[in-house]
Amino acid sequence: MSSHGEFTHGRSMRMRLMGVTLALLGTASANASEQPDAKRKFVPAGWTVEKEIPGDLSGDGVPDAVLMLVEDGHRNPTDEAGRTLVVLAGRRDGSFEQIGMSKKLLLCLQCFGAMDGGPALSIQRGVLIVDQLTGSRETASGVWRFRFDPGSKRMRMIGLDVRKTDRATGVSTFDSTNYLNGKRITESLRYDKTKDKDVVVGKKAGSVGTAPIFLEDVDAGPLE
Repeated sequence: MSSHGEFTHGRSMRMRLMGVTLALLGTASANASEQPDAKRKFVPAGWTVEKEIPGDLSGDGVPDAVLMLVEDGHRNPTDEAGRTLVVLAGRRDGSFEQIGMSKKLLLCLQCFGAMDGGPALSIQRGVLIVDQLTGSRETASGVWRFRFDPGSKRMRMIGLDVRKTDRATGVSTFDSTNYLNGKRITESLRYDKTKDKDVVVGKKAGSVGTAPIFLEDVDAGPLE
């Protein structure tokens, strides 16, 4: 075969191989795009993911996920529909398992009063933080902290800070509880105009039980 014939034959082979490669890549891409979201199975029918927070809660380096769900048809802030919190641990094969769920912790769409807004969720250093503020003249804010418990494979509450304030008088109370060591600190505060900040006018220590409290057992009652 002439050199020209060899060149033509080689080029034809390369083109055919390239076509097969592109076809395979196209098929792989199509299959990837058709793969259902592994987290979707944890969303009940009639509910939608309002917010999703990624992070590593179990400490294994595999991405986990926190889902805030809202019932379909309840997007108006005046609706009384509640929210559901779902915590998922990622597995190395791409699947997920539920390690926490609460229908009672997140405030409903119209429960924030004049403060408006909604639940603020974050994952910091492996700890799930739920931050909520409600009220108008009298406000109540709560910061819940949860950490993955390897023994039970559930989300355990490790801390709660609750602050209640009368914005008209500038008087506040602040409770900070550590559920790992059972210590609670309660402070009374008042706003000092000259210093332009809250100052502590009273402080006392207390204690609580250290039996594990899991996400399923927690509600927003401390804000009442």
